[in-house]
Order: sequence, then structure tokens, then C-alpha cells
Amino acid sequence: MRAVRSGNSVTVQVSDDGRPRHTSGGGFGLRGLAERVSLIGGRIKAGPVTGGGWGVEATFPAAPAHAAVGGTR
Repeated sequence: MRAVRSGNSVTVQVSDDGRPRHTSGGGFGLRGLAERVSLIGGRIKAGPVTGGGWGVEATFPAAPAHAAVGGTR
């Protein structure tokens, strides 16, 4: 996993090596993830990665870095 802040956004990248893993089979997968990301004004892309495996990249809007957390300064 990798997370990078750039300006007023944060991009999170997650990938795997393509080996099968046990999954529960529940949930809504990429469609559900895309719906949730878009609800907060973000965007998502997913697909095969170089060297094998699968990757997901989501970019989210973020408050300016100088904004105080939890109140005013």
C-alpha cells in the first residue's frame, strides 16, 4: 500500500501479486468501492499491474495541509 498527498488530494494505491486467496465472497467489490469513493468526490481506477497482479488507485479530496485538526489554532 502507498498513500501520497499532493495539494488538496490524497491518492492511495494498493496492489497484489495475483496469487489466489481465500475470500468470503460477500460485499460489493469494486462497484461498491467506486460508489463510496465517488460519494465523497473522489475517483478510482483498477486493473492489471506490470509484473502481474491487480491494482487499485483511489484519489480523495483532502482539506488543505495547513487546516487545523479538531478546531482552530
